[in-house]
Amino acid sequence: MGAFTNAAGRLTGRSKNEKEDEATEPPPTTNIFGPDSTAIAPETLRAQDAAERDERVPLARQATAVEKEMSTWTCVRAFWPAVLQAIILSCACIMEGFDLVLITGFLTNPVFRRRYQCPDASLDGKVCEIPASWQSAIVIGPTVGQMAGVLLSGWLVERFGYKRTFMAPWAYVTAWSNVCWIIGQCLGAVTQRALVNNMTMLSIQIPLGLQWVFPLPIFIFSLWAQESPWWLVRKGRNDEARKVLTKLVSQSRAPEGYSIDGQLAMIQLTNADELRETNGTGTGYLDCFRGVNRRRTEISTFTWVIQNASGSALMQWSPYFFQRAGMASEQTWNFVIVQYALGLVGTAISWCLRGRVGRRTIELWGLFLLTFVLTICGIIAIIGLSAELTGWISGSLLLLYTLVYGCTIGLVTDDLVAELSSTRTKSKTINIARMGYNAFGVFNCVVTPYQLNPTALNWGMKTAWFWVVFCALCFVYAFFRIPEPRGRTYAEMDWLFAEGISARKFASTVVPRFGDEMEGEEGASSSVESYEKKGGG
Repeated sequence: MGAFTNAAGRLTGRSKNEKEDEATEPPPTTNIFGPDSTAIAPETLRAQDAAERDERVPLARQATAVEKEMSTWTCVRAFWPAVLQAIILSCACIMEGFDLVLITGFLTNPVFRRRYQCPDASLDGKVCEIPASWQSAIVIGPTVGQMAGVLLSGWLVERFGYKRTFMAPWAYVTAWSNVCWIIGQCLGAVTQRALVNNMTMLSIQIPLGLQWVFPLPIFIFSLWAQESPWWLVRKGRNDEARKVLTKLVSQSRAPEGYSIDGQLAMIQLTNADELRETNGTGTGYLDCFRGVNRRRTEISTFTWVIQNASGSALMQWSPYFFQRAGMASEQTWNFVIVQYALGLVGTAISWCLRGRVGRRTIELWGLFLLTFVLTICGIIAIIGLSAELTGWISGSLLLLYTLVYGCTIGLVTDDLVAELSSTRTKSKTINIARMGYNAFGVFNCVVTPYQLNPTALNWGMKTAWFWVVFCALCFVYAFFRIPEPRGRTYAEMDWLFAEGISARKFASTVVPRFGDEMEGEEGASSSVESYEKKGGG
């Protein structure tokens, strides 16, 4: 029973035999890979005395109970200012989706081909083919730039805060939304389709110019946005955190039992617990690989890598893929628009699934179905159908792949990465995961052009077999390593990781509440039955 007592102590900040102060921030440093360069001195952030701590525990327990009992609709009504802020700031991701479609779309543009590869060729797109090596280089460039920006943004977020980093003149690529990403892709596809018959440089210049429509409105709105209360608590600015929490909730619509003090107490204790679990380490990049954080970083990274390792490169390269399958330019972009529209439909379906099915379940079923669709693509490629029929079947299967992807791993990955990372190192864990995603994206940018280009391997639909293998490996990894975070608070996730609970047992493990010692007390079961009844997502 002693082990349970110590485990419960990690949630409460005190065990039966310990009346310790809260753990503190590490000393300041200027190393962006170590603890935060503006970390407050240890003596400044020492825990409140035992009496103050005991006062926080019941408040935090009440806040946790209210949070777990809230339905999705109640949450939206009560916290609509926070929801509105998240929706608008996520629109920054439209830029990324828009750019992705432009880059691969230009490879099918006859004007682009003639201007940059074959200046003496006719405007017939089939006459000139950009070599696979240059296709790879064109797409890799933005990806490498993203990786540098992601690495820097993790330090900037912890140094200046989430709000001021977002207002900087470069994109904060880790805070992206799947919906906005798809909207950006749809806009990019519609733009390319509208200019498909324009044989002047405007077919290149107009899409590039439209990129500048997005940043200014988002920047202006970010002036109004509130700072993260979690970041403020980590900096010891509790009064400011309380003010922010007040602005992010509609008090008249808040659920019964909700209080700002309770929410703040839960954040403070969760922050202190995570400090203790990591032996007082800081919030730098290296801290993501120390102690309990190592497992959380690994799972978050591979969860995001799975998006790129499950065959999604075929979606990104769909304009080129469709054209190589024999479709005309108009048909190609019609299919691309339908593809991204299905991505939005899949996202809507995924929202419905999230209220009824766990994240882990959605991830596993998604990978299974994607493997099945890719296998069908591979079979079609080797049975010797006519080129025209093969093109239409491959296009239809890619649309089905997009729908399944949008319903499953396209959206649930964001939830998993955000929920599995520690609150103290969240920005940097997400950045590391995003860098892993981009690193595999570079791999995709190298191999995909060679697989599809007729001057290189020219695999065509047989490329699906390559991704069947990777998709199957992703399923195996997800089964053994990705846990179920649905219905859990951050404090409960901290406890589960600290105890080394197996990924397959996350959903059935009983977790102690704030202040419980696991001796005759009722813990918080991970069974999400009551959570489901409330419509939680």
